Amino acid sequence: MKKAILLTSIMLLMIVPTSIIAQTQIMEIAHHDGDLYEIISADTTETGHQASVYVLTSKDATYKITGTITVKGDLTIMGEFDEEDDDSPRRSDHDDDEDDDGDWDPAFIQSGVLADGSVLGTFFVLTGDESSVQFINLYLSAYATNGVASGTAIEVKGDYVSTEVSACIFDGFHTFAIAYNGLWDS
Repeated sequence: MKKAILLTSIMLLMIVPTSIIAQTQIMEIAHHDGDLYEIISADTTETGHQASVYVLTSKDATYKITGTITVKGDLTIMGEFDEEDDDSPRRSDHDDDEDDDGDWDPAFIQSGVLADGSVLGTFFVLTGDESSVQFINLYLSAYATNGVASGTAIEVKGDYVSTEVSACIFDGFHTFAIAYNGLWDS
């Protein structure tokens, strides 16, 4: 476990700009800790910005999200890499692929079924102008357990938002995986 935490910290230093790490702490979240919406929305500074870099540590488990996470500034959310992994995630348990060269277990995020039977329309909304966001090593599934699909995974509403997506899968979103509504986003 200590090796996995050390490896994750090293990966963060290589991937995440140091200005973000200098301003935040690392919060490790296991799937049994609860709803991602509740956890991430509650972890803010007095200005309403996210207080942490979020590392999802559970493998072979599902993270539920029951509300749209609205972010006013920088955000990094990543699935933890296994200690055997090098700097690139890999697929696992797919013997049908000749190019399979090892294990890859991204953190799996899916909408919970809401009280009225509906699901989320959008997982993340990024409203902070001139912010930097990273989504790393994640599997974002539009399909809730009731088979209903969400529309959008990530919506960028802020202006000049730098959005980095690395080693992620967007599965089944019927509107957009990433919707851009701001100016000069990258």
